[in-house]
Amino acid sequence: MKKHPKNNLEFIKKISIFNNICNENIDDILALSTIFNLKKNKLLFFKDEEVKNFYIILKGSAILLENTADGNQNVIQFLREGEIIGDIFAKNFVFNALSSEDSLIMLIPAKLIRELIKNNQIFCLNLLKEVSSLNRKILNSLSRLKVVDAKQRVAQFILSIAFEGEDKLKNANLEYTKSTIASYLNIKPETFSRILQKFKKDGEIDMNKNLLKLKKEDSLLRYLKQ
Repeated sequence: MKKHPKNNLEFIKKISIFNNICNENIDDILALSTIFNLKKNKLLFFKDEEVKNFYIILKGSAILLENTADGNQNVIQFLREGEIIGDIFAKNFVFNALSSEDSLIMLIPAKLIRELIKNNQIFCLNLLKEVSSLNRKILNSLSRLKVVDAKQRVAQFILSIAFEGEDKLKNANLEYTKSTIASYLNIKPETFSRILQKFKKDGEIDMNKNLLKLKKEDSLLRYLKQ
């Protein structure tokens, strides 16, 4: 069911690509935008599809997937609330995008975005920054898989969500299934589970279903030095 974007105006104004954009310009964007519900595990767009729309996650999460030679798909990147999906500067999408839970998605026509890029310098800079950040995350993920072993990948992943967006230690909530996380880390699900059990046995973490707790400030760091 489609919803009018203005019902979500306050949250939308906080999204980074709209930083320092005047209310009048935001209203113009909202007037031509659509917000819709996307059920879990539904495809938002597929690789090589023409970029006709620009997407922002208002609620929920999504994953970028890459097709493999054997017909499977690998998880390339996790995307959360407030993050953009896709590269508006590209002609075609380079990955598949799938909702990883029931989500609320904002759709902005690519034509409108491209007009804003031409006519609004602040918006253009905001968008460049976000697209660059997303591309950097993807490249870092792909590069990391080539140079670290499985235990290091899992340790890096847990630490990244335990300290996400802040320096203060917090619990790490595994929002995705173990098989999805394993795909992202390019390891088998049973390997991921085995490594988690090893970390628990070594006194690095506590586990309660999908909630992980680092037992000390320097938990898991020793694995990154190996």
